[in-house]
Amino acid sequence: MEKLLWEWFNKTGRLDLYLLYRDFIEAHDCKDFYYKKQEKNFLSNLEEKLL
Repeated sequence: MEKLLWEWFNKTGRLDLYLLYRDFIEAHDCKDFYYKKQEKNFLSNLEEKLL
């Protein structure tokens, strides 16, 4: 998933779509705490690199 998202954002350069995705993840709690933590870390790193 991470590789696919990186390729997609690198091709589109659409920060607005990334922000929508981030907000969606934060709004919908995942039952698996470990998965959610990893995904939040990934999105935080992505945000730092895109900004």
